[in-house]
Amino acid sequence: MLLVVVLYSVAYAMWFEELDANVGIYVGAMDFKITSHKFLCGECDRDESYIEVSDDGKNAQVVIADAAPNSSAWVGLVLSNEGTLPIKLTHVHVDDGGSSNIYVYGPFQAPGTSGVWGGVKLGDLPFPDDVGLPSPTCDPSKKLIVWIEIICPDSEGVETSYTITLSSVISIED
Repeated sequence: MLLVVVLYSVAYAMWFEELDANVGIYVGAMDFKITSHKFLCGECDRDESYIEVSDDGKNAQVVIADAAPNSSAWVGLVLSNEGTLPIKLTHVHVDDGGSSNIYVYGPFQAPGTSGVWGGVKLGDLPFPDDVGLPSPTCDPSKKLIVWIEIICPDSEGVETSYTITLSSVISIED
């Protein structure tokens, strides 16, 4: 139908030599959000360490307190596709100035029963079968699980802050 309207408009413009058109097309919404999170650390002050997700669910602030030098802290995030379009997670940026490893799992309908979310212990990480980045297509109402290993610098006696930012794109399948 859209093609007929466009062709008709072109023919009209050619006949009358002028055409003014104001057209808008809505294709859907792209919306990945952090809907759940976990923090696991064996060698840090767990009472003072925390994750705070932004109001829009697009990024998270992680504070790690009093970590042993070169120890690992793990941040787990459930990312929900709350939009109307299938999307892929393309990048997870951790502005830590140090080193981090990203592991992606899914997509899942219910991540709690996935084996990589519910009841996870520090010794379980990382899980096999990481799907990598860019992730497989995550359809609306599906979820991805991202586990981020942050290698802590020498932060004994101090708090270190990290910001995690997500990037995604619309997935167009052939």
